[in-house]
Amino acid sequence: MLYDRNKVLVHPLLIQGRIGSQAAALHDLAGFGDGTLAEIWNPDAHFIDAIKTISGLDASAVRIGDREIVFLHRTIERYSDKPLTVGVYLDAESEAAQLLRLRDTAIFGLVVLIIAVAAALWIGRRTSAPIRRLAGAARVVRAGDLDKFEPLGRTGLREMDDASFSFNAMVNGLKERELIRDLFGKYVPESVAEQGRRAGSDRTAPGRKHHLIWRHRRIHRADRAQ
Repeated sequence: MLYDRNKVLVHPLLIQGRIGSQAAALHDLAGFGDGTLAEIWNPDAHFIDAIKTISGLDASAVRIGDREIVFLHRTIERYSDKPLTVGVYLDAESEAAQLLRLRDTAIFGLVVLIIAVAAALWIGRRTSAPIRRLAGAARVVRAGDLDKFEPLGRTGLREMDDASFSFNAMVNGLKERELIRDLFGKYVPESVAEQGRRAGSDRTAPGRKHHLIWRHRRIHRADRAQ
């Protein structure tokens, strides 16, 4: 902070105690010991109007040796009998390097975000597609069009594969039950057909073949008796 443009009022070197005392009298800018700050009013400095337009800060750049220093400051006149200048100076090259690193970090973060969103969409579609097929198959079964049912295939998801296998087994059971009703419903009561279905559903039951032959002969005799 400068008092009346050429007197150092507040400076990091004063706070650290490296130059004079913070409670001492004001230090002259030219002999303060900060050669960079002494160039703030250099007549060869060029003003940066873009920063002034965007932020309202006064900005100027001056070449000191092989470095280009940028001064950012603002003048305050209502707290003292003389204007106070509050600001900071930056090394343009080092700050530009930091801005480039910040830009690269932002680009990397944006790429990671895009990949994460794409992965989420892919996983969502991969998960929802088997669910939609299962729902469509359920609508077919509800409508009673068992002949139009196509068995559900593998999806790569264990839980969905288990659900598809169970659903396929259920539909096969419904088809078998409907077939037995069509074959025996015209000749025997439904309770007897149900017993035949239960006996036929046991693939390992002994004598299943003879049981069906006996049923067939019984039906044939009934037809001849009529």
